[in-house]
Amino acid sequence: MLSLHGIAVCGLNSYGHDVTAALSYIHRRRLVHLDVKPANIIVTDSDRCKLTDFGCSQRLPSTSFDDDEAALSVKKSSALQHGSSPRRPVSPTFNGTFAYRAPELFRGGVVSPAADIYSLGVTLWQLRSLASPYAGRDWHAVIFAVVAYHDRPDTSPALRRRRSAVRRLPPAVNNVARTPDRRYRNVFRSCWDANPESRPTAAELVRLFQTWRTELDSVSSTSSLETDDMDAI
Repeated sequence: MLSLHGIAVCGLNSYGHDVTAALSYIHRRRLVHLDVKPANIIVTDSDRCKLTDFGCSQRLPSTSFDDDEAALSVKKSSALQHGSSPRRPVSPTFNGTFAYRAPELFRGGVVSPAADIYSLGVTLWQLRSLASPYAGRDWHAVIFAVVAYHDRPDTSPALRRRRSAVRRLPPAVNNVARTPDRRYRNVFRSCWDANPESRPTAAELVRLFQTWRTELDSVSSTSSLETDDMDAI
């Protein structure tokens, strides 16, 4: 499959799907991981991603909602702020995790699945850029910028490298590469939206990645057929 900046487009989709599927599973069980980052994701021999290290996880209080993930949707999780359940602020830890922590948690906000989605967005960005978020910057300044000014990992250098790589591809392949790369970029940006209620749910992302997988498989099959036709000439 197409390879841009070292990771195949299908790899970005597959890894993204696996991690969001894990989050969807735990969110349906009212569990929030609270430490989603590359260091807590392992890749198996079969090239599947597994989410690990639940040491920071918290279980959400029971509500009047049923067990459907709609009850844990970002839009509805804000109902916890007005219910009888106590607020559970999270004290920040600064061993590198701060780069992936949702801004509402730095403000002592209510824990919700949306916090995991924010961390997922930074993780997806890192998978695509192969760079560390906020590398070389003072963590005090980063936290203030993230909370007060909605600062996010700088995508510009990575975007320039990847766009340059795409432009060097043959025209027919170029068009195929641009669409999934642009979609992937839109996904991680939506995940780190400053407003928790505007972030997608893990279940929504799983369905999105599944749709893209089908499309990429179709493109891959078509490319293989065209290659076979060329070999026959």
